[in-house]
Formats: sequence, C-alpha cells, structure tokens
Amino acid sequence: MEENCSATGGVSGIYYLREQPELLEIVKKLPRSIESLKMVDGFGSKKSEKYGRSIVDLINKFYEQAK
Repeated sequence: MEENCSATGGVSGIYYLREQPELLEIVKKLPRSIESLKMVDGFGSKKSEKYGRSIVDLINKFYEQAK
C-alpha cells in the first residue's frame, strides 16, 4: 500500500484507483476474493492484481466487524 501512496503522490491506491461507476459496482457486489473482484465491470486481471488485495481485505474487514 505504501508503494501505491508514493507512486500517486501520497494518495492511497484504494481511494485513487477508480472512477465512481466502478466503485458503485464494488459496493453492489462486495467481492470477497480477487476472483470475484474480476467479475466487477472495469476490473480485469491487471487491475485486480494491482488493487485487488487491498479492496478485498477492506471488504472482508467490513464483514468481520459487522458480525
């Protein structure tokens, strides 16, 4: 994650990464694995590999806290 921050001028990769339609799709589908993230419109292998772990970890943390 720190690598993403320095590469984007201090902006975290998760917040920098996508346009609103893609973020809305993530919220609708709440993918809990990188494979399921690839099913979100706009996320192929490349974006999923680059940002997927951070996104999936955040979603899984949400689910854990909601228990």
